[in-house]
Amino acid sequence: MKKNIPKFVYKYRPAKLEEHVQPGTGSLDRIRGMIEGREIFFGSSFSFNDPFDCRPVTSLNCSAEEFLRICVERTNASRGPDAAALVEAKIRSTLGTTEDLRDPANLARLEAMMAKSISELGVFCAAASPDNSLMWSHYSENFSGVCLEYDTSVFNDLRKVSYLRKRPVVDMLPGGDSLAVQIEKIFYSKSKVWKYEDEWRAIGPRGVNVFTGHAVTRVLFGQNCKAEIRGIIAGYVKSSGAPIGFAEVRPDSRSYRLNIVDLQE
Repeated sequence: MKKNIPKFVYKYRPAKLEEHVQPGTGSLDRIRGMIEGREIFFGSSFSFNDPFDCRPVTSLNCSAEEFLRICVERTNASRGPDAAALVEAKIRSTLGTTEDLRDPANLARLEAMMAKSISELGVFCAAASPDNSLMWSHYSENFSGVCLEYDTSVFNDLRKVSYLRKRPVVDMLPGGDSLAVQIEKIFYSKSKVWKYEDEWRAIGPRGVNVFTGHAVTRVLFGQNCKAEIRGIIAGYVKSSGAPIGFAEVRPDSRSYRLNIVDLQE
């Protein structure tokens, strides 16, 4: 287990009987895939409910002299004075022309390239705890759904989301943000208004990814989850053959705390 990564993370899901949906796309179909099929869905960030998610600010808004200074200094630091001199001459020849990197058309092309790269990756999102009242309300349809417990050892790279007051700015200038820094700003940064989610994320090929082992270790039912739904999901667990436990979330009788009560299989 990597340092500071929790042993488990939690995926809140709706769970209901649905008519007029395409086979394989209903909420119970998704849960069945997660349990029986060992599927983990890496969704497109373009479908997220936060319009700012994975949408950093990109800017080349600086004066010609500032642009020149930054590019020359960075080139000198990374490649030496000879390379810096060549870069300076090249940039001076393009300033104020359509080849100027700061030209709006060039910035638009850079942003389009970034958007394409983002669209080709999927994101798995999970919470750090199973007793988050807002998560149960927002993502498990007022406690009528479930929360799936995942063993984090199945993920190659799971990271905690940072919650910021200001939108991250990706440095598009030559020699600017490294790929690792860009990934951190794009996929692992959100507004502070979402801090209640206490989110962890993993990046992978967009769509359904099938794991060799069973990642789900426990199914937690919301207090309003119907008996029929519980029975259907218990059938998925039995069919999977995996040692998946069951629990229920129950409001505490004397405080605002949610209690997690393990159930007999």
